Amino acid sequence: MRNTAAFITPGRRAGLSAAAILATGLAGCSVLPQRPPPHALTSYRITLSDTHASARTSPACPAVRIAAPTAAAGFGGPAMRYSENPGTIANFAFHRWAAPPARMLEPILVQSVSASGLFEAVLAPDAPAGAPLQLDTQLLALLQRVTGPRSTIHLAVRASLSNVRTHRQLSAHRFVIDIPAQAANAPAGVQATDAAIGQFSHELNAWLAGLARDGQCSARN
Repeated sequence: MRNTAAFITPGRRAGLSAAAILATGLAGCSVLPQRPPPHALTSYRITLSDTHASARTSPACPAVRIAAPTAAAGFGGPAMRYSENPGTIANFAFHRWAAPPARMLEPILVQSVSASGLFEAVLAPDAPAGAPLQLDTQLLALLQRVTGPRSTIHLAVRASLSNVRTHRQLSAHRFVIDIPAQAANAPAGVQATDAAIGQFSHELNAWLAGLARDGQCSARN
């Protein structure tokens, strides 16, 4: 077997050593730009904390089922929406809802309407029992309107109460609520959203109470 090392001259050996050192240095220092570390994605839940049980002793209306809330086009996913100009909507890049807002609205509605004391029972959408009345809701809009350093949460929800047996809509109402946020960023928008949901729950129960006073929530209607 031929020994090739015997034919490498001292000068060539020095050149090879320099090339090896250079290659080692380049391996440790990439010529490609370094990617920044991935930005953490923060998720938020919508909460309702200020419900108070009604002092009402006898319900004015029969049982009601809370139908699963739906959402208008553009508001069905978990994206947190904001608008800087009328007619334009964008998503926060690193902030999102933990679930679609309409889905998070479901247990809030059950909690709030139950606390009103207006109905004999308040059933969740998947409850096996039946109810003569049904409350349907649609999330029409939930976005943060940004104007310079200020912002406002805009919430719009349509609600309707129907007689399940006759398939007759007893009444419907559109709720529009605007709550100023403390800053023009997503965390401030979340706080304002919770406040908007709390106000919506209060107005929804006031509307239902008005229907009860007018006798519109009877199962005979």
